Amino acid sequence: MATATMNKTHGRVTQVVGVVVDVAFSEGHLPAIYNALEIKLDERTLVLEVAQHLSETSVRAVSLGSTDGLAR
Repeated sequence: MATATMNKTHGRVTQVVGVVVDVAFSEGHLPAIYNALEIKLDERTLVLEVAQHLSETSVRAVSLGSTDGLAR
């Protein structure tokens, strides 16, 4: 399972569609729009930019690199 981090706050990838990635966070830990998220994938780090708040606990982000191998 892939995880996203923000200032040591962990999120969970819930959906991947191309370069668009939805990430869920615990309540009160939602990153601001335009914030960067980092996802550790094996030996590389994937950077995402938060584009939209979907709810009080979920964001939609755009990957700045290839999402090959990223799964929820």
